[in-house]
Amino acid sequence: MFNNILFVCTGNICRSPAAEYLLKHQLNQAGRVGITVSSAGLGALVDHPVEDNVAALLSADGIDPSAHRARKISSSMTNSADLILTMESHQLDELHRRYPESRGKCFLLGKWQNDLPVPDPYKRSSEAHEIAYKRVKDGVSAWAKKL
Repeated sequence: MFNNILFVCTGNICRSPAAEYLLKHQLNQAGRVGITVSSAGLGALVDHPVEDNVAALLSADGIDPSAHRARKISSSMTNSADLILTMESHQLDELHRRYPESRGKCFLLGKWQNDLPVPDPYKRSSEAHEIAYKRVKDGVSAWAKKL
């Protein structure tokens, strides 16, 4: 049973908060309670809000991410998580290096899409953000079916 899910990316302002808010929204819509969902970054832009393009995409889906503030991953976060989902394989490798005890509970968000990575859209075009957001959304939906 996954009661504590942690999404991880690099800066914690684009991909991982999008995944966090999308999964929270899906769980809420399904009436599922008791699952904690959060996000963090390996090199977080601590205390920054969700990036504007991502905030607009979430808002278009009826989700308000304004409460989000980026935070850096810590051993207490990885220890308390039952499932840790990253956007790219290098992030998975870095988690294993920093927190070897988390190895059995770390996976790619795109696991159910043949390990499809979610490219970092930070400081890129709106189209790059839309592509990354769609991959995050698809990955979250696939994982939600497994929870």
